[in-house]
Amino acid sequence: MPRNCAGVQIGETRREFPFRAFVNDFIPTYGHWHAEYEFVMAVRGRMEVSVGGRSYLLPEGGIMMACPGDIHGIVASNHSRYVVQFLPELIEGPFLDTREAAALHHMVDSLPRTSLSWPEETRGKIARLITELTEGENAGLSHRLFVQSRIFELMNLLVSEIPEEADQHTKASLYQNKSALDRLAVVLDYVKLHYNESIPIEKAAALLDITPNHFIKFWRRYMDISFHAYLNEYRISRAMHLFFNTTGPIYEIAYTVGFENAKTFSRVFRQVTGMTPGAYRALLAEYE
Repeated sequence: MPRNCAGVQIGETRREFPFRAFVNDFIPTYGHWHAEYEFVMAVRGRMEVSVGGRSYLLPEGGIMMACPGDIHGIVASNHSRYVVQFLPELIEGPFLDTREAAALHHMVDSLPRTSLSWPEETRGKIARLITELTEGENAGLSHRLFVQSRIFELMNLLVSEIPEEADQHTKASLYQNKSALDRLAVVLDYVKLHYNESIPIEKAAALLDITPNHFIKFWRRYMDISFHAYLNEYRISRAMHLFFNTTGPIYEIAYTVGFENAKTFSRVFRQVTGMTPGAYRALLAEYE
């Protein structure tokens, strides 16, 4: 099975054709959001995900859906997953006017975010589409037509076969507060660039020009995790990426991602992943 090494933070799609599909093994993604719809399916092993402030353990074949603006992430575990991303504009156009497109997105917003609440037959149909989109040939006009046809079929299945979750749209609206997401993006972008440095709460609060106490409450409301825990988990995710792509010694990787010593790194790594750095490296070696 091919691997994607695109990094921990899932990137945006290309604007010339706003679609992306790939396979990821092991690598976690912590607390991020983007403008694309995203569908993630566990194809080997169980997968722990978080979306919209809730955590779920999905069985093999389970699917997570993240709508544009949803804060979501995937915990590291021994699993492989298919990932499909596309911008809403890929399903908009001459046959959907602005009002109809808004209605469609509103309906999808109101749906449960994982297949745990979907009819099993519908989950199977969507799983087939995700597999076809991920394994399809990525070239030329025929591929683009193929992708759009499957995505229209996917959206139709969502709105016609999955029951709406009563309180989901209210929660989705909170997570899609543009002002809040823009402010979160400032801190998330800073962490991506400076995760290997010391980033105390005071520094993070100063980025938004608010007090540390205000920052703690603001961050918790949207991220559902403390800033310190998020920073450590992001550092661990970067370490896992290095384990995946390099053969450097554990102590060197620990320093590279911002830990003062290998002992603290090993303790936090085990808290986050459930295994030691050495055990994780050995697990990766099994799939070489």
